[in-house]
Amino acid sequence: MAGGSRLTLRSHSLAAVMAALLLATGLAGCLGDDDVAMTFNGNELAAKPVAYEFVLVDSTNTSFDSRDIDADLTIFTFVFTRCMDVCLAQTESMKWITDNLDENDSARVQILTISLDPWHDSVSMLADFASSKDADWPHLTSPDAGNMSQQRYFDLELVWGAYGVSLETAPAEEGEDDFVIVHNQPIVLVDSQHRKRVSWDNAEFVPELFLEDVQTLLDEAGTE
Repeated sequence: MAGGSRLTLRSHSLAAVMAALLLATGLAGCLGDDDVAMTFNGNELAAKPVAYEFVLVDSTNTSFDSRDIDADLTIFTFVFTRCMDVCLAQTESMKWITDNLDENDSARVQILTISLDPWHDSVSMLADFASSKDADWPHLTSPDAGNMSQQRYFDLELVWGAYGVSLETAPAEEGEDDFVIVHNQPIVLVDSQHRKRVSWDNAEFVPELFLEDVQTLLDEAGTE
């Protein structure tokens, strides 16, 4: 009897496994490609909120309207020209990303860099920064940037807030600049329909994993 019981249990277990496999196979066959859940390495913005629209100026003093972006993927980054550590690293990371995409995919990606320091980052300062770092994508700031007496830059504050930037100024130590900027540094991926899809914290940035997220969204755009 004991042996017969074990055989019966094994038979039932085998039947259960086979049923589960058949169910899984059937479900996989019913799901179309569009139904497959995407996974990202960064923080996925499940609600897919529409990206905030804005008008700033680039480093050639030309008006830049975000509504005119025509790219399969836009990467939003935030730096300032006096930042000599994490901002430079982020700029180099974006160059690495474009270098490691094939030529066709690279042409489908738009990188944007938005200033966190409009008091210092005038159009000419951004132009010098972009040129010196060989960063050949738009660097954006306020049309009124470079005015140290201006207390607030509401146009940029709205952009910062919309893309998850937290920023405050603090007195500088003696002998340094007049103030320092304390900030986080999100990197936001926006898809071809101008929806925010993935956000990365620069402190957790891993280029190879970020590149995977870029490629996932490019592949998605290619099927639309």
